[in-house]
Amino acid sequence: MAGQYVAGLIPERCQTDYRNELERLTADEAAISLPRTLQIWGLRRDGREFPADVSFSGWREGGERLVGMIIRDVTARHESEARLCELASLDMLTRLASRGAFMQQLGQLTEAGVPYTLLMTDLDGFKEVNDTLGHAAGDALLCHVAEQIRLVCADAVTAARLGGDEFIILLPGGSAGAGLTAERLIAAVQTPFSYHGSPVVVGASTGIAAYPEHGEDASSVMSAADLALYRAKASGKGC
Repeated sequence: MAGQYVAGLIPERCQTDYRNELERLTADEAAISLPRTLQIWGLRRDGREFPADVSFSGWREGGERLVGMIIRDVTARHESEARLCELASLDMLTRLASRGAFMQQLGQLTEAGVPYTLLMTDLDGFKEVNDTLGHAAGDALLCHVAEQIRLVCADAVTAARLGGDEFIILLPGGSAGAGLTAERLIAAVQTPFSYHGSPVVVGASTGIAAYPEHGEDASSVMSAADLALYRAKASGKGC
């Protein structure tokens, strides 16, 4: 960069912010004592952009007014923040949505008045797998179930693990075809999978509730799905 304009480090879409700050420091005498940092984008030699903190400062030297800049590549910080967001929004075992992220999306749909259907699914026999084969087998089973949810409910808006062996799927629209989807999901979950050469088999029960048919807000619809799930399990499971 020796002998080149510093502006060459700033992409075209950020030039206005950059030049406004430069103008502030050169035109306003009081700005010398008010250094600031802009969060904009920088430009690499190969043309790729990177997140940057650009710190401006001004001072006088021998009667001349000077402006200095420090440009920091904060890619690592951005990646760390993105990772924290991911941790907050994903169930790290199954890579489905977390309960918090799911409820936030549910609230947004409800507030917008968009119809949706919930499938709340709970495993039958999960405790026995944990007790007989260990928690590692239980974790593998949960990941297997999550994969079945992705395959069977490919049209879902989102799916989440609520905790333990309980999952919930958010389907667009009313509940007309939800029963068929629930039956396909139960059948997929019941398909044995191999854990260290041993077949692992569990069942599943599913409760269905729709907005606005079964509740006027997200909490009410969740409660209706929970009640439907309770009734399904009481009916002999696998229902």
